[in-house]
Amino acid sequence: MLRHKTILGLLDLSLLRGVKPACSKFALKEMRNGLGEIKFGSLSAAGGAIVLAVIGFNWGGWVTTGTAEAMAKEIAATAVAERLGSICVAQFNKDSQRTHKLNEMKGQDTWEIGRYIDKQSWAIMPGDEKADSGVADACAKHFKKQIS
Repeated sequence: MLRHKTILGLLDLSLLRGVKPACSKFALKEMRNGLGEIKFGSLSAAGGAIVLAVIGFNWGGWVTTGTAEAMAKEIAATAVAERLGSICVAQFNKDSQRTHKLNEMKGQDTWEIGRYIDKQSWAIMPGDEKADSGVADACAKHFKKQIS
């Protein structure tokens, strides 16, 4: 039988009887103040992160994935329409009355020229049934440069 109280039979607790705690009341107070500083620092870091996010998304040019995908689709559609605009011009050049029709487009705005191109079917691409307004607008921009 053991003479002294032990923890799981490994440590003799009687040896700890006269030992005073390592930290005093002053040390405990300093630890509490340190926790307050940690709390203040954590809140400051969180506030700084929020301010950084607001500035980044509003003025820094940051975008979400959805916005970036929408921008990429719009850029791709514009690039395709501009490329197909050259086919529209080629179809215009095959028209036998092109000089007369070019004179009709003079003095019109770009969007009016685009509607005129839609009516003439130059913006209908081979294999399509109807004209794409983006192609007609790209073709109209080309004609606007040519007319001016």
